[in-house]
Amino acid sequence: MSDEKLEGSVPLTDAIIQEIVEKGLAKQEALVEAKAFGARYHPVRNSLIFPFDPGDDAGDEDDVEEDGLDA
Repeated sequence: MSDEKLEGSVPLTDAIIQEIVEKGLAKQEALVEAKAFGARYHPVRNSLIFPFDPGDDAGDEDDVEEDGLDA
């Protein structure tokens, strides 16, 4: 992940997952899976940032970040 994309993000912890679930923004199972894939949470943008996977459509910027947490 580029430093620019990470700026302002925090690790996706169990406590953050619980807060997101309690707000009804996403399902716990999806967030736990995202955490396992190395996702980070950006609280200002209320979004998850995923690490780049070079084996998954290299260069496809759309797969790098999920905007919003609608499940």
